Amino acid sequence: MTKYLAILVTLVMVACSNNEKKIIKLVSVSVGGSHTCGLKPSGELYCWGDNHHGQIGDGTIDDKNSPTRVGIESDWGSVSARREDHTCGVKVSGSLYCWGDNQWSELGDGTENDRATPTRIGTESDWASVEAGDFSTCGVKKSGELYCWGNNWFGRLGDGTTATRKTPTRIGTDSDWQNVSVGGFHTCGVKQSGELYCWGENSHGQIGDGTIDDKTTPTRVGTESDWLSVFAGEFHTCATKESSELYCWGDNRFGQIGDGTINDKNSPTRVGIESDWQNVSVGDFHTCGVKQSGELYCWGENMFCQLGDGTSDSKTNPTCVGTESDWLSVSAGEVHTCALKESGELYCWGSNSHGQLGDGSEWERTPQPVREP
Repeated sequence: MTKYLAILVTLVMVACSNNEKKIIKLVSVSVGGSHTCGLKPSGELYCWGDNHHGQIGDGTIDDKNSPTRVGIESDWGSVSARREDHTCGVKVSGSLYCWGDNQWSELGDGTENDRATPTRIGTESDWASVEAGDFSTCGVKKSGELYCWGNNWFGRLGDGTTATRKTPTRIGTDSDWQNVSVGGFHTCGVKQSGELYCWGENSHGQIGDGTIDDKTTPTRVGTESDWLSVFAGEFHTCATKESSELYCWGDNRFGQIGDGTINDKNSPTRVGIESDWQNVSVGDFHTCGVKQSGELYCWGENMFCQLGDGTSDSKTNPTCVGTESDWLSVSAGEVHTCALKESGELYCWGSNSHGQLGDGSEWERTPQPVREP
């Protein structure tokens, strides 16, 4: 009896110890296919979840169900884990690193070898941002030049060919790119002028040029010059205007465009009538956004509870997640979602098949806190 009592006391102490762990605080979070990465205010990088290609970056190929520090450096400036099985990040110095799956040379190091730790790409220290997509990657230099590399099916890299590129390849001659987003098999970017361009696969109208024809070079979307940022998903795209209006287009089979229908759209379609969208993120088949009020909304596919509304029912209109009004930003992945509060605290929900929620559970229907390791 004494033996069993001692075991019970130990279990209770462990449970209490786990509950006492503080919610991890981050300045940014990036959700991939089945892994998640985030930056601490100190510049430390943490990743967790699926690691079979080494995309967590800790030198192993073992999945991790809680935040795991990547290296010992504290000089990370940004990280992108947005799509499948690789991760890239830019140091404060402007140097670029990638790791994980490299079967299509999406890491950009000139090989097809997976990397289980951050691997420096080139010798330049003038990278401003990087976006990891499905088997391809794009980055913008501080000069405004755009480079892409990796798999080039459908012309998704934008260099006018469909040939794989093993190292960063400059796209066009323009030096006025502001931001870029890499989706399933298409890519989009906004120029400093506010013009929007997309290219690559267009089977669902995700390029937004009014057709369903693939494009191998950047193709302008509409004639407006007031676009602020763009977000490419698996087969759909969303973008915000300078006015904070939200537009989406492309695949809409689950209502991920958010216009109340399930009909594909091949040109930008306004989502609602509000002009108060602050931050938006596009997953495989769902979309999420934070309003200026701090409210969080998600819509589209919900089979794995990735919308966070406590159900598994898909939604064709933006649906409020909970009642809180202190959300800061959101990142939507394949079948899970994570968001930061204004306090920097991280919450995740949806599928947890590889520990990508970071809380040690298997499934979460509503936002749950991710705690310090």
